[in-house]
Amino acid sequence: MLRIGIDPAFRKDGFTVCILDHEKTVSFKVFKQSRNFFAWINDIPSPSKIAIENSNLDSFMYNKKGSREPMGVYEKRCMSVGKNQAMSQLAVDICQDLGHVVFSIKPSQKGKKPELKWVMRISSAYKFKLLSIPNKEDERDAFKMLLYTL
Repeated sequence: MLRIGIDPAFRKDGFTVCILDHEKTVSFKVFKQSRNFFAWINDIPSPSKIAIENSNLDSFMYNKKGSREPMGVYEKRCMSVGKNQAMSQLAVDICQDLGHVVFSIKPSQKGKKPELKWVMRISSAYKFKLLSIPNKEDERDAFKMLLYTL
């Protein structure tokens, strides 16, 4: 059974996936378009255990404290949040429809952004073999989602 962590977003390079196979090998995939992710997930053996960061479960927006923005920036951010909420809920629904065991994780439940040092320590503790170093924040977020499947 594969274990998969997903950090979805509605933007170019939006879907980032972390995959743990039966040999404890961890790999990362980044999908430039959401349709490529959905085509890929359709071919994954079922059932797999999948954890998805689902921003649709939180009813508030994340923002930098004390930031000042010109008119229109807030509205654009609201639209982006809505797109991400829809995309993450769609990912949950499709993965469930395909027969996978799905853990839908709130961003507030996930906690703070993981640092590379943390990922490396966890990988060492679980004896994971990383095929690449997760230098990007989205890769580390997908790795953190993966841990919910253990």
